[in-house]
This record gives sequence, structure tokens and C-alpha cells, in this order.
Amino acid sequence: MKFIEINGHGLIEDFLTKGSVVIDLGANKGSFSKQISTLYGCRVYAVEASPITFDETYASDLVQKFNFAICSQEKPIQINISDNSEATSLFILDNCEYKDAVTIQGISLEGFISRFSIQSPVTLKLDVEGAELEILKNTRADILRTFSQITVEFHEWLGIGSIPEIEAIIKKMKAIGFYHFKLSRTNHGNDLFVNSARFDKADYINVRVQMFFQMLCRIPGKIIAKL
Repeated sequence: MKFIEINGHGLIEDFLTKGSVVIDLGANKGSFSKQISTLYGCRVYAVEASPITFDETYASDLVQKFNFAICSQEKPIQINISDNSEATSLFILDNCEYKDAVTIQGISLEGFISRFSIQSPVTLKLDVEGAELEILKNTRADILRTFSQITVEFHEWLGIGSIPEIEAIIKKMKAIGFYHFKLSRTNHGNDLFVNSARFDKADYINVRVQMFFQMLCRIPGKIIAKL
């Protein structure tokens, strides 16, 4: 098993095979979707909430895009629009400015998978500016276990959610059969959950060793940058 990072999200490369299904929640302009489809031939369902950003979201033969707010509600929901597309959110993020609010259709992860008859999803990316806690808390375990890996950017560092809330989600994910990797040293901006049914203890140790050596390789650059 090989550990990689794509667009700031840690992943296990072995699960990214030609034709494997990726759900990209919080696609923004589609950089992650574009890279993962181009590099590996994955089929991507890219979901972006902001109707303004959605017009610019990448699409291709392998990438379908959808304008929804993934949350726990199956009804229209208000989102806050920022000039910074990465700050547009259901919430008001710390140190971010908002110029407008619009209403779009809200849908749960389970509802989205069902509505579009998505078969055998393998990878889930969650970068939804604060809604990831709600999604992981309210999605049934059997739905989450359909994924081999789930890469998450939590946003406690922007005032949405707390460390205890994130720790509760990590505890839930471990209880339903996922290994957890915290990949960002200072916050939970890059967490990876890997389904233990498709990833044994030897794989876990192997990936931990890879991460350790990658960290060691970064140290000289950080020292030089401080000189």
C-alpha cells in the first residue's frame, strides 16, 4: 500500500484504480477531481454548493458535477457566499468575509448516492467548510463502510467544531472499522480514514513508516527555510 497526497488530501494510492468511483464533496473549482481522474482514470462525482463556483467547476467524460449542499437535511438550505471560494460555507468561518447568502438544495450523502444510483464508491473526499462533522455524525455506518478510504479536512481551526467533537467522530469511525491517520501536525486539516476490511495491520504499519520517512525528508527544507 502506498501513501500519497493529492491537492492537500492524504490517500492510499492502491485504491485509485481505473474506473474506481470517487465522490468529491466540496469540489470547488475541481482541482482534486481533475487530478484524480487524469492521473488514475477514476470516475468522479464532484459536488459543489456555491452556484457561482459551480459554473467554474471542472467536468469531463470522467468527472460529473452537481450543485448541491451535502448535509443532513433533504431540503433547501442557505449557504454563505464569500469572494474566497474556499470560504463559502453553511457557516460563518473565522476571519472570513461574506458578501451574500443563497438558497440551494440540501441533500444527505446517503440521499446523493441513492438519487444518482452510485455503485460501489471507493474514495470519499470531504472538504465542505465545516459540514463534515454533521455529515460523518449523521451518515449510517453501513454507508460509510462502502468506502475504502475517506479523506477529510476538518475546520476547527476556522472556528467550526471543536477538538472534542472531532475526537468523537474519530472514535465513531474507529468503532465501525476504520483506521485513522492524522496527517497535519498542527490541526485536523488533513485526516484519513481507511477501511480495515480492505487494509490489514501490516498495511497500516507500512503506511505509518512511509509517513514517518516523508516527515523526515521535510525537516531539512524547514530548517533551511528558517535560516
